[in-house]
This record gives sequence, C-alpha cells and structure tokens, in this order.
Amino acid sequence: MIYVVGGHDEEKNALRSAFVYDVANNAWTQLPDMARERDECKAVFCCSVSGSGTIRAVGGYCTEMQGR
Repeated sequence: MIYVVGGHDEEKNALRSAFVYDVANNAWTQLPDMARERDECKAVFCCSVSGSGTIRAVGGYCTEMQGR
C-alpha cells in the first residue's frame, strides 16, 4: 500500500485529501479528508502490536502560510 496525503492543486492551494494505492490490485481509494490542509508534509505510519495503525501527516503548511 502507498499512501498519499496533502499536497496542492493547480492554484497552489494546500489540500486536505488523502488516498491509498493498492499495488496488488492497481487501485486508488480516497480516504477521509485530513482535519487541516497541508502542503509539503510528510507522513508516518504508526502501527500497534495488533497490526492496525494510523497515518499521521506532520510538518508542511496550510495555504495561508505559503511563502512565509
């Protein structure tokens, strides 16, 4: 699985979107939007002993902070 979160659109507006790509099935799935938009963020997968986990977006900036 490959996760893609945040980024920006054609007008440089930061995005709240999140997607996962299933390599085995060559399929993209849209995930729930993030609470805040983020451009140039990084993501970390935090897993538990049971194998479940969460994706955390860290860093980056929102549209209003662009260029500062």
